[in-house]
Amino acid sequence: MIAIMIGSIFINHHPNSFPSDYFYWQASLGLCVFLWIGDEMKQVRITDKRLLGMGIFYVFLLVLSRFLPVLSPIPYDAAKSTLTYWQIPIDVFYVLSGTALLGWISRKTGHNKFLEYYGKNSLVVYIFNVPVLCFSAFLTTLIISPAGKVKSMLYLLVYMALTFIIMTLVIFCCTKRPINILLGKR
Repeated sequence: MIAIMIGSIFINHHPNSFPSDYFYWQASLGLCVFLWIGDEMKQVRITDKRLLGMGIFYVFLLVLSRFLPVLSPIPYDAAKSTLTYWQIPIDVFYVLSGTALLGWISRKTGHNKFLEYYGKNSLVVYIFNVPVLCFSAFLTTLIISPAGKVKSMLYLLVYMALTFIIMTLVIFCCTKRPINILLGKR
């Protein structure tokens, strides 16, 4: 893991020696630090109170980034890694505190069949996320125009409902034979 992280630093310093980042491999190598942190965090047991405290820190960072755009966690160019070296610790804080907030929320929600269904089929959701979002936007635009405040809220609600319905149908189709074999499920 350390060799991959050092390699990603070399790649970021010498971007012209490597092919274009069509498959986002530079960003993927940059994310290796988060894989390492996640692997280390498996060995630590964190209480609900600490998870909530870290989650509140995430909300604080989001509010602060609204007033200081340089702290914003959203990259301005998805085709390449846009983090500078001084932004990496801030990004690590975003990831850790946001994950802690999700961990606290998941502990409080308990067992939820809908979330468990999506969680067990997260690979399908990950693979078909962008096509389903684009198709849902296309269908929603045929149904309603997003002009005006009321229509834009209605557009958003219809868009979200269509996205969940279509994604549920995609998951259902992918869990049936013969496609389920491609996902490693039998």
